[in-house]
Amino acid sequence: MTNEKQKEENKVSDSPVNLSYWNNKGEINLKKSFISTFLGSVAVGRVSTYGTIFSLAFFKYSVLLHSEKEETKRFLDYVKEWYKNEWNEIILGNIDFFNHIHFYSFNAITTLSISFFIYKFIKYIIEKSEIQRALSSLGLNQYYLTKINKNTLTYTFKLIRGKTMDYKTFEDTTGNLKQLFGYDQAKCERVNKREIRVMFNHKFPSKEDLKELNVQDFQKKGYIFLGIGLPKIGENIPEKDRVLGKYVAKYLKYEELPQGIGNFGGAGFGKSNTLNQFFQGIFYNFDKVQSFTFCDFKQGIERQPYKDLEDKINTGRIFTLDDDRLMLLNYLMKLLIIVKARGKWLKNSKGKKKIVGKDIHIWFDEMREILDYEPRDKVERQIQDTIYRLIESLLRIGRRGGMKMGYSTQSPLQNASGLSSGMKNNTPLMMTHGLISQIQVNRVYEDFESWGIEPTKFDIGRLAIVNTTTSQVDERRALYVPENFMENIQFGEYIEDTFDEEIKEYYKLVVEEETRKSEIMNKDKDDEKEEFFSREEILEELLNGVLVNYDMYSNGDIEKINYSSENRVKKQKTKEELEYEKQFFDMVADEDKTEQELQRQEELNILLNENVVEEDEEYQFKSVFTDSEIEILESLEKYEDWSFEDKEKEFEETQNKFDKQLTNVKKILNNHYKSNKKNQDNNINEVVVLNENEQKELQLLDEL
Repeated sequence: MTNEKQKEENKVSDSPVNLSYWNNKGEINLKKSFISTFLGSVAVGRVSTYGTIFSLAFFKYSVLLHSEKEETKRFLDYVKEWYKNEWNEIILGNIDFFNHIHFYSFNAITTLSISFFIYKFIKYIIEKSEIQRALSSLGLNQYYLTKINKNTLTYTFKLIRGKTMDYKTFEDTTGNLKQLFGYDQAKCERVNKREIRVMFNHKFPSKEDLKELNVQDFQKKGYIFLGIGLPKIGENIPEKDRVLGKYVAKYLKYEELPQGIGNFGGAGFGKSNTLNQFFQGIFYNFDKVQSFTFCDFKQGIERQPYKDLEDKINTGRIFTLDDDRLMLLNYLMKLLIIVKARGKWLKNSKGKKKIVGKDIHIWFDEMREILDYEPRDKVERQIQDTIYRLIESLLRIGRRGGMKMGYSTQSPLQNASGLSSGMKNNTPLMMTHGLISQIQVNRVYEDFESWGIEPTKFDIGRLAIVNTTTSQVDERRALYVPENFMENIQFGEYIEDTFDEEIKEYYKLVVEEETRKSEIMNKDKDDEKEEFFSREEILEELLNGVLVNYDMYSNGDIEKINYSSENRVKKQKTKEELEYEKQFFDMVADEDKTEQELQRQEELNILLNENVVEEDEEYQFKSVFTDSEIEILESLEKYEDWSFEDKEKEFEETQNKFDKQLTNVKKILNNHYKSNKKNQDNNINEVVVLNENEQKELQLLDEL
């Protein structure tokens, strides 16, 4: 008895539920009376024109709408027979109208419009029934699709009355729903007791998907174009604003461009192309840029297009530097004076918090060539240390002065790029391409995983953009920038005003202050460092409008030092490694070598000649290192049994913990500041202070 009752209940619960013209199993449910009435009405309304025959032919295919095909066929045959019997009467009664041109227009319009509506009706029923059939096959026949939002790619499903919602089962089938509706990503959420919303997204664009797009078409006034990607799941993007109907263009407001921009990624992952794309936006907003300087210390290949551009159009605002550290030092000393002078100008300008429309851009490619450089002597060491200090200072204080510093490097790790924690922490915008290790990924940004982003799996041109100022992370693909991209660049015209003259007085004040400070600090020191450029010389060049002094060697007062940093970054090849490589060239006759092989052989000969020093080992040691450095090296002998690889890893982990904890404490203090500021504005006499847990966070930072 119990089994019979159970079977009866199952039979009732599994019986089809009518959903308009179909049921919850996806079966079309059109009654014969409806078909007869609908098609008959259309047929009778159409028999007065020649176009009826087209309608009848179209109706004939609609037999698929009816489960009783024979019944529908007999009905259509009846209509056809009736039409034949009335044909002569129709023709004779309307002969005058047939001879008129309006008849043919009317005939065409009515035929096409009625046929179109019938087609849309048929298509609507078939599509809905197919979706319902698919839901039923997934075990979700207690739901039906009720609404589609094309702007957010959101599908809303409703529970049939009398059925029970099983949200977990529905959520587990989102993978199948992605396949059903042709999407790559899906997110499921419960709206209420009867509705479930599923938000979809397309597959991330490939290079092939975007190959026809032109980077120039995406330039906007007041914005920097960052690439093409997917909208966030559920984000409302009107269909007309989508790129290729699926993607969105990502922008950053030019005025929100931070003082530090990092461009990270291994060799061959598209860093240079991304820079070229980024620069398009800078040039498009060039009316806000006072100067743009590009430093390329790896043979000057990347800087050449910008040098050619300035030679062609003579803006007087585009500068390029190659492997010349004295010229770079000269330039950075000027930048520091400019930034400090602008700070003083702001203090005397009531109501102004930052310099707007007078931006100074400086970009480095590759940063390792600048920072991780191996000086040959004490003079070069002094130049290198000063450059390092100036770059770190400019990144820290440059924001209010309108300075933007960007750099590219293959690795964000300090031991591989020279980037200090201070430099990294003052780089709020980070464009991250493919990286080879998770340690590198964590050094850029520890929370990539929570965003579902894996830079170790990126292909060429794919990048993640991290903005720590807004706590936003976006995944984008840079558009390909062709080699001739300079030909179509559009520039905004910079307009000089009183500021450019006013600021010169502040240059003088800064130089005077810096000179006094230097005199006080060096008063009791006997070993004054060599001064390559006096502050008076730097000031004179600034007052004359010389930002980059290309003529600094012309009068012979200062001699250019040939740096050639290509093979002088740290961890350069040893003499043994060079000789090992050279032996393979020595085994082959010159006439059998390619031009590149001959060139490399010559480079090896030069490198070996430069590295070989005939003096004894002790002399070599002391000619390379200073006395203080020798003491440090000798004290390191007790650590010779250490595993420095393990220590390096331990250091990186500690440094990552420190960076994360610093960010955490900054967030806590910032929240307290906002709360106290709000209380103050609302005249609430209440001060928010650190609680016990927050004090522990601060203590942990101190320990790290």
